[in-house]
Amino acid sequence: PHHHHQQQQQQQQRAAELYLRRSPVTRLGAPKFPDSKSKHVWLIHYYSSSTEAKRPSGLEEAVEKLAAKLKEQGTVKVGAVDCDRERQLCSSRRKQQLPLFETVAAGEAVPLDSSATLHSKGLNEQLKALHVHATAALQAQQHRVHNLRREAALPDVLSQGTSGAKWRVTVFVFTDKFESSPVLLSLAHQFRGDVSFAEVRGSNLALGQRFSVKSYPTVFAVCGSDEKARVSYTAAISAPDLGKWISSLEDGTVCREAKAQARVAKNTPKTPIPDDAALGAMRLKDLRVLLSEHGASCDGCLEKDEFVAKAASLRAKSKKRGVFGSDL
Repeated sequence: PHHHHQQQQQQQQRAAELYLRRSPVTRLGAPKFPDSKSKHVWLIHYYSSSTEAKRPSGLEEAVEKLAAKLKEQGTVKVGAVDCDRERQLCSSRRKQQLPLFETVAAGEAVPLDSSATLHSKGLNEQLKALHVHATAALQAQQHRVHNLRREAALPDVLSQGTSGAKWRVTVFVFTDKFESSPVLLSLAHQFRGDVSFAEVRGSNLALGQRFSVKSYPTVFAVCGSDEKARVSYTAAISAPDLGKWISSLEDGTVCREAKAQARVAKNTPKTPIPDDAALGAMRLKDLRVLLSEHGASCDGCLEKDEFVAKAASLRAKSKKRGVFGSDL
């Protein structure tokens, strides 16, 4: 019986301390609590250790499973607050009904309405409810990603990157998907205000050819408003790796190099635009490349003749410039 009593005591202690030090769930308290400046999106479990010791909710299993999965993804951090220890924090945030789950993103807290009844559900349902709630907090970051559909909108996106982003950098993500990945949304939250994000979805052909995108996903950064001042990304598409790479753009060294290379490229003579017969024999893809090399695009053009006509008009313009001796 003595052994049984000891075991009971241990269980109570364990129940009181829901998350151990090596748990994927971070213990949060007043000194370490996400605010409007925090890098990450958080899912937070508020609980009372004394209540858990008396009537265990068993919710920690689902929370730890989800935390491990999200940690691997690098998208949402999961934390826990024991309101018995953190009375001040819990009362200032008006957490009376425990247990309670909420997400915090850019300082905005959104409670999970079903928190109080979650303990009565099965593990998979608990996991699903928490995952959906965490995902919703990421999806609320969608406004931080420009959905770039047309070449005509590119100057606008780049100028927002230079005026609205502290580092004057726009990160482009080309994807064959039709919605933003959790990784992109978490990065857009993490670097809000510092970096601008643009996504080109659904294997967009015109934009893909303009930027010579060969496969999906493709990620690169554009420095300032010059689309040729580009920094490619070649490592794995994971939130931690991408985060490190984006951070490396902060001090401006990488961008200065990219801009210098773009200047050199600009001053190298362009491929001359051939006569109409030769243009007509070119493939549509090569026509697009030729136009973009001359800093032009053929917006709204669908037929090949339209591209040929656009190239011919550029040729006429450059001839004129040549006559007046202003041809660079």
